[in-house]
Amino acid sequence: MVYSWSVATSISGLARANQTHDRPRASESTPPSISVAAAGHSLAVDEEGQIWTWGRNNSRGGGGNWYTYDGSGQLGVRLGDVRPTLPARILLPPQHRAARFAAVASGRYHSAAVTEGGELLTWGSNDHGQLGRRAFNASRHEEPCELGWYCRDPWPRPVQGLPRVKRAALGRFNSLAIDEAGQIWVWGIDQCARRDWAAQRRKGVWPNALASAQPRRVPIREGGQLLNFTDASAGYVHWVAVDEGGGVWTCATADDGYSGMLMDVHKGWRPVNLRHELGHQVKDFQPGRVPGVNTAVAVTAGRCSSGARLADGSIVQWGCDNMLCMSLDGAHNWMEPRHIPNLGPGTEGGPVAQFALGEWSAAAVGVDGRFWAWGRVNVTVGPCGPSTPKLPLLLEGTVPPGSSAIALATKHQHFLALVVKTPKARARGGGGDDDEGAEDAEQEALAAAAAEGQAKSWRGRSRAA
Repeated sequence: MVYSWSVATSISGLARANQTHDRPRASESTPPSISVAAAGHSLAVDEEGQIWTWGRNNSRGGGGNWYTYDGSGQLGVRLGDVRPTLPARILLPPQHRAARFAAVASGRYHSAAVTEGGELLTWGSNDHGQLGRRAFNASRHEEPCELGWYCRDPWPRPVQGLPRVKRAALGRFNSLAIDEAGQIWVWGIDQCARRDWAAQRRKGVWPNALASAQPRRVPIREGGQLLNFTDASAGYVHWVAVDEGGGVWTCATADDGYSGMLMDVHKGWRPVNLRHELGHQVKDFQPGRVPGVNTAVAVTAGRCSSGARLADGSIVQWGCDNMLCMSLDGAHNWMEPRHIPNLGPGTEGGPVAQFALGEWSAAAVGVDGRFWAWGRVNVTVGPCGPSTPKLPLLLEGTVPPGSSAIALATKHQHFLALVVKTPKARARGGGGDDDEGAEDAEQEALAAAAAEGQAKSWRGRSRAA
C-alpha cells in the first residue's frame, strides 16, 4: 500500500482521488509495491517486479528554463505535456520485457530502475548526460546524443560501463549508483573527486560543460582502507552516502541545481558547502566524512540539506533548513548535524522508521505509524517566517494497525510512503485470542477481495514509449 501527500497544490503525483492533498492518504490507484520514488513524477515497482509511473512528463520547473520541452520522457512515454494522475505500467524494450525489477529512483527529469540481476536502466532527460548512456535528440530528427539540449530517451535502457549495482540515487542533473561491492559511481554534472576540476575552473570552463554520460567510480578511503557503502541519496547540489560502519560521507557536485544559472558570477561553479549541506569543512570537491555521525543506517538529501536516520531510531539533519532561506544569512543553515526535536527514543514522537528530505520540507514516519512533517508543510506556510514550522508537526492520518512503513520517498514537493503488513501481523490469529484471530482473518479476506478488484483494473493500464 502506498500513502501519498503533497506540500503544494499539484496532485498529479499522488495517484488518489482524495483532494486533501496535504494529508497522508492511501493511494488507491497504486498497485501493491515493493519500491517507490518521487520527484516531479512518481514511480513504483509492483510485487511482480514491473515498473509503474505517473505525474509530470516535461522538463519545466527550473533548470534549463530556456529550453524546457514537453515529453522529456521520465514517465517512460513520449507523449507531450501529459500529466497522468493514474499509475500505468510502462512498456519496456523487447530485450528487457522479461526482466523483474527490485527498485526505482527518480531525479527531477529522469528515472532509473534496478533489475533483480543488478542491471541499471535509465530513461528521461539526458541534457547533461544524467542517463549515463546514449539517448536521442528530439530537435534533430532523433540523432544519437550523449548530452545537449533536447537530448532524451523515454525508453528504459541499460547504463553502459557499470558493474552489477544494488542501489541508485538521482539528483537534479546527476546520477549515482552503488555497485554490488559497495563502491560509488557518478555521472551527469558531478565534479566530485574529479582530478582536474581546479584547472578546468581556472580556464573558465563551467561544470555543466564537464558533464559526462560515462559513469566514473569515486573510491573513498579512510586510514588507507577502501570503504564500502550501503545507501546513498542525491540532492540538487551534493550527495550523501553511508558506509558499512555507519559513517556518513558527503560530496559537492559543483552544480547549483540549475546547470549554473544561479552562479554566473562564479562561472557556474557553486561554492563548496555554501549552505553547510556537507556537514564538514572540506573546501574542495572531495568526499568528506560528517563528524559525529557514526551509527547511520540510511541517508537523505534535499535541495541543500542532508539527513541521516540512526540505528536507535533518532534522526539528524544539517544544511539549509528551508529552500526559500537559501538567499538569507547563515542563521537559517545548520552547520553541523542536529537531532530533530521530539522525534527519537524517549520523545513524544518515538523512534523513527523512515525519514526523507524534500525541496521545501521534511517528513518522517514513526515506528508507531504516525506521520510527521516540518519546513513548508503546506501552501499556507510562508517562506522563512514565523509560520515556518521548525519542530515536527503531527499530520492527520496514520499507518494502519499491524502495518509499518518500509520506505519514504521524495525529491520535490510530494511524498510517497510504502506501507506493508508486518510479519507479526500476518501471523496473528494462529494461536492467540480466537475472536481476534477471526477478526484478523475477516479483515484480511476483505483486503484481499479489494486488492483483487483493484488488480483487475491495474492489469489493464499500461503505457508505451
